[in-house]
Amino acid sequence: MQAIQKTQKAIYTLLKAQTTGELANINGVFHYTSQETNFPYVHIGEGKFEEISDFKNEIFKVNTKINIFDRSKSNSTVMILCDEIRILLVNIYNLSVENYSVLDCRHKECKVSLNNDGKTWKGEMIFEVIVKKS
Repeated sequence: MQAIQKTQKAIYTLLKAQTTGELANINGVFHYTSQETNFPYVHIGEGKFEEISDFKNEIFKVNTKINIFDRSKSNSTVMILCDEIRILLVNIYNLSVENYSVLDCRHKECKVSLNNDGKTWKGEMIFEVIVKKS
């Protein structure tokens, strides 16, 4: 379980530290989001992991879902944010996971859609991070 917590914490830290592009203009990166949060914002949500260790190494495949929410007239801000996050995370040298070495980070999926309220655009991304216990 520590692999998923530490990986999500590393993603959170990386996204919070961004000062350029659309990521610099978001109103927050959250694990929990209150109803009063201003748009746009990023939510690090569901995660799951699978142990793929061998006899010598503890290796984990960590899947993390990242959601982006915005209320603008088009989906362009969400699409730009998805792209900026993808570029950041697939470069494993950007990600520093406490007590683990990052072996790989893959962008698995991205969907952008209008929520049922008819006002909120949602980007849903899934990343797979392979980490090895240090």
